[in-house]
Amino acid sequence: MENKGKIWSIPFIMGSLVSGLSFLGLFIVEPVTSRFLIDTMHIDVLTAGTIVGILPLVALLFRPVSSVISNRFGIKYLLAISMGFMTIGLFGYTLFSGATWFIICRCLIAVGISISTTLGAAYVATMIPAERINEGMGYYGLIISLFSAFAPTIGVMLVDEFGFINTSYIAAFITFICIVIAIAIPRKEEFIIKNAKKIEFSIDNFISIKVIPIAIFSALISIGNGVVSAYILIVGAQRQIPGIVSFFTIIAIVGFAVRPLVGRMADKGKSHLIIIFGTIIDSIGVAIIGLASKNKHIMQASFFKGIGQNSAGPTLQVEAMKKLPVEQGTVASSTYFIGVDLGAALGPMVSGALISRLGTSSESYRTLFLLTALLLAGTAIAYIIYYRYSKKNGD
Repeated sequence: MENKGKIWSIPFIMGSLVSGLSFLGLFIVEPVTSRFLIDTMHIDVLTAGTIVGILPLVALLFRPVSSVISNRFGIKYLLAISMGFMTIGLFGYTLFSGATWFIICRCLIAVGISISTTLGAAYVATMIPAERINEGMGYYGLIISLFSAFAPTIGVMLVDEFGFINTSYIAAFITFICIVIAIAIPRKEEFIIKNAKKIEFSIDNFISIKVIPIAIFSALISIGNGVVSAYILIVGAQRQIPGIVSFFTIIAIVGFAVRPLVGRMADKGKSHLIIIFGTIIDSIGVAIIGLASKNKHIMQASFFKGIGQNSAGPTLQVEAMKKLPVEQGTVASSTYFIGVDLGAALGPMVSGALISRLGTSSESYRTLFLLTALLLAGTAIAYIIYYRYSKKNGD
């Protein structure tokens, strides 16, 4: 760690900016993808859910490979290449010619996002002083959260004004900017594992057993995020709730206030409490969405979701990074994101299957969100058990 006591170094800012803008490009189209497939392309809910879930599923499968690649090469060109995959995939949306082509595009985006998130988080972590790691990663997460939280609002406005295809052009241009920034990162600041002369295909270079429990909890939380992201706009339109996109804006505002505070609390040894209460608060927000019938209910839900989403998940990510030495940061990051990807894939797929059986009535979506809330509440209880077991065994 070269930056003694300093978080906001040039490499930290540039790495965070690449990650943040990549999420902006992705999420101005991602939350409206289900609506585009169902309403415009007239694809059934189950198939649409499967197509949406393809992206995190492919990212999940490619994630271990990305950690090996990331551990052996510098950040500059790997980040640029990953952004290239995303740019091609997002631009491919504009050439839409059916479900198969759409899946191919999503696979390209998935490869790009799996590399960039694995490498970006690990690299940024090396630029943060050890004694401020939670605070620093909190700021990193806040940057990503702000871009990804405002993106859906911007995306809905762009789609309503210009359509999904033209919005995809804009998304591709944003990720192209990321390529330029990645190439501009100072070469001397690249994160490369020392003495790594060749790729060794051992299990330890793909995933970390120590981080798997954290990855499981991140997967469960990610299921909730996946369900909300995939269906909240559909629920808002069905129930005729005005201003539904304000949900994402409020989450961003709440996250801006919560992230630094959470980081400081975690640095003082309160990580377990943040994860537990953050997950419980998240579950309350999801339950409110299920019961919502007015805009004020959505605003209440976004407040709870903003606190929970910006507390539990980011703290779990830092706990994953702390499980391994800094030179194995990409393996820890990869294992954590495997959980995130798994949950993000299962959320839309399983919920799509459930809705296809229950029907697309308001009551069906109510059931979906309430079941998701119960899952999150159960996750908090499971983490309490895990924490006590780990503490008892000195882990």
